[in-house]
Amino acid sequence: MAADRLVVAVGPARARVGGARLWDALEHVLPVTVVPAEDGGAADVAIRLEPGGAPPSGAPVTVAVAPGGDRGPGGPVLTGNGLVHPSLRGCRLPGGTPGAAGVRDARGEVLATRDGRPAWVADGGAHVVDRPPPELPPGTGIGEWLVDGRGADALPFIHVLRDACADRCPPDPPLRAAFLFDDPNLHAARYGWIDYAALAADARAHGYHAAMAMVPLDALHAGRRAVEVFRANAGSLSLLVHGNDHLARELDRPADAAEARAMLATALHRVARFERRTGLRVSRVMAPPHHACGPDVRAALAACGFDALCQVDDRPLSADPRVAGWGIADWADGGLPVIPRIKLPSRDDGSDAAGVEGIAARVAMHAYLGHPVVLYGHHYDTVPDLMPLREAAALVARLGDARWMPLGEIAATNVRCRRSGDVLVVHPGSRRVRLEVPDGVRALTVMAGDPSGEEVVVTWPGGTVRGDAGTALPAGRGPVVVHLVRRSPAPPARVLRPRPLAVARRAASEARDRLGPRIAAARRR
Repeated sequence: MAADRLVVAVGPARARVGGARLWDALEHVLPVTVVPAEDGGAADVAIRLEPGGAPPSGAPVTVAVAPGGDRGPGGPVLTGNGLVHPSLRGCRLPGGTPGAAGVRDARGEVLATRDGRPAWVADGGAHVVDRPPPELPPGTGIGEWLVDGRGADALPFIHVLRDACADRCPPDPPLRAAFLFDDPNLHAARYGWIDYAALAADARAHGYHAAMAMVPLDALHAGRRAVEVFRANAGSLSLLVHGNDHLARELDRPADAAEARAMLATALHRVARFERRTGLRVSRVMAPPHHACGPDVRAALAACGFDALCQVDDRPLSADPRVAGWGIADWADGGLPVIPRIKLPSRDDGSDAAGVEGIAARVAMHAYLGHPVVLYGHHYDTVPDLMPLREAAALVARLGDARWMPLGEIAATNVRCRRSGDVLVVHPGSRRVRLEVPDGVRALTVMAGDPSGEEVVVTWPGGTVRGDAGTALPAGRGPVVVHLVRRSPAPPARVLRPRPLAVARRAASEARDRLGPRIAAARRR
């Protein structure tokens, strides 16, 4: 048993077997080894899951399930206690399996309640909870299970283990956030309900950032006034890539890798021309139209120079299903990091009735897991008068001191680092990350999602070095850029001409979006 892993003893023995998927997943995402308590030996954390069973003893940290109280299905409500992770304080989690509600004769600090009764109590290193964790469903990632609320009753156990492992794991990056809107282009100074100048002014006033996912086909033209607004408000407005032609499920349709490369080569060509003409930067982060992105395109995105894919959070793409949703980014097949995004409340599907509180628990759990908080929608989700964005920005502010930034900057800062002597171990959540090498560090070891397929390129003010993932590479002091380069780069691909059908369809969609506010105004008169 590795000395750098904590030993977690779970009793009774059948609980270790009965909850095998949960404990196995935790062994994979945390430096812990979970054993049956009856196996004996010293443990760092002892967990007793039998309600009313003898409390665990002999370990610095213990978790016991209390004798059954009143039954209730409600999810836990985290308190504002300082032992609770900052992003979860005051958060009401959905779900919760039917079972005991409340810890009787609670002594210590209350970290969570259920139906108004203590559900999680801590007295020093001794924790008592009102019910055992549910089993992780087959084929479900532990992170996505927490985010969607089904794992709410497992949170106390996971929280305790994460805290116990804190000095053995690289810390999460600071809380970062962005709004992302699909489809807007810079043909004019407004797009549908979004007036760019008004949006920039509101973003400055309320401290948020809005990124427009622009269709590369639309990048063939840019209006002077729109470009001026983006140039003058780079801290508030930015751009990223949204497919290529915006045809239905276009990133899921290529027949083979060559067709995928041709599509992405065309998108990058259009974006590069746009950048040269306007002087604006387009983040090399792909937001796939209609949330669909097939394996050929994912592999081509990694090989063609994109830093990350920004995908909807309930469509996990991790190459390892056990860890889906856990880290700062999932690593899809082909070496592509996937940054999750969360849908804003929308009148399009009726979710605006619940307002931002309807997504509050999901947003808090993303922040707890170290994810960037990317809230996405469409131009009509800003109605009325950008108030939904102000409310969502206030929700994010409750999680902590968030830094709002473009998607490219989120990708560049999506990295975890942990020092081991004079070596800095780097866990990137993007194909290109930026970090500061502290004094006394002589080398970097970069842990890539697909180590066999990646070459690591480390660049700092004094030079550049190349090497293998997982090996120590020399690095100088100061700012460093770590870039993952596929060992089998994408072969050159032809740039496609605009297709008349794609141009006509996109023109029709844009006309619909631009006419929406006028039609609504006419109906009000």
